[in-house]
Amino acid sequence: MAKPDPLITPAEAARLLGLNKSTLHRQVKSGAVRSHDGKVRLSEVKADRARNVDAQRSARHAGKTDRLTDAAETEEAAAPDAGGIYTKARARREFFSAKLRELEYRQKEGELAPIAVMIAAVDRDFGVVRERILAVPGKLSGDLDPRQVERLTDELHEALEQLSDPNGTLFLFSDRDGSQGL
Repeated sequence: MAKPDPLITPAEAARLLGLNKSTLHRQVKSGAVRSHDGKVRLSEVKADRARNVDAQRSARHAGKTDRLTDAAETEEAAAPDAGGIYTKARARREFFSAKLRELEYRQKEGELAPIAVMIAAVDRDFGVVRERILAVPGKLSGDLDPRQVERLTDELHEALEQLSDPNGTLFLFSDRDGSQGL
């Protein structure tokens, strides 16, 4: 038996579905959407809204439809939902519509940015860090003998080479024995 969705607050469910939280609270209060001690399951919210809320909405607007729409709804109602395929497709569409609205909202809030912009920013920052690291031996050249400066320069170049691995693997720490960690 499938494990039921976790219980979440109506406000969280509204956010995930792209609804106004007061709308969902009102639907829970009216009994159109099931609740469990003030919490809801996302799958139940979707199902209850599809069954109850959409039915109420179409009943309110029933007088505003034309004959072609009435005929199409009659045919749709008469056609069997073969194994719930229509219901599943509709739930899937609603789920992805809500996810898309959530992504659009998060982008407008500044939580998300295009990956090309982020890659350019990281490349720029890494370039600055690389230049600062490579400037260290020159700053210490007056305090160290030339062989120490050369060895320091070589070690820094080697470390930077390892960090810019062409396979895309980034190791933040590398022990002298060759083992690598985070």
